[in-house]
Amino acid sequence: MPPGHQGAGGGVGMPRPSEQPGTLAKVCFVLISLTFAALGVLTLLTEYVPERSTRFGMASALFGTDAQGMGVVSLLLAGVPLLALLRNKRQAAVAGTVLVLALLTFIFTWIFG
Repeated sequence: MPPGHQGAGGGVGMPRPSEQPGTLAKVCFVLISLTFAALGVLTLLTEYVPERSTRFGMASALFGTDAQGMGVVSLLLAGVPLLALLRNKRQAAVAGTVLVLALLTFIFTWIFG
């Protein structure tokens, strides 16, 4: 092998990927999060979710407490894109675990409560 060559696993001049997302990615994560949060708040205030198309056909509109539950789920899911903005993987793992536990707790108490 020529000097400075490390084989198929990677070259000497190969740039390492950064640990943190770039500015454009951060802006996209925040905009996605704000969109989910706005939909959740709108759903909570109006108590209405319009009909939506799924791969199984049209799903009926939701009213009242069903729509409010959907709004809370949207608000909880709004936190998922923000996990990429945390300082390290450990913080993201802890925050993601808390977020998933809160989401699952709400969903199961909403369904069976």
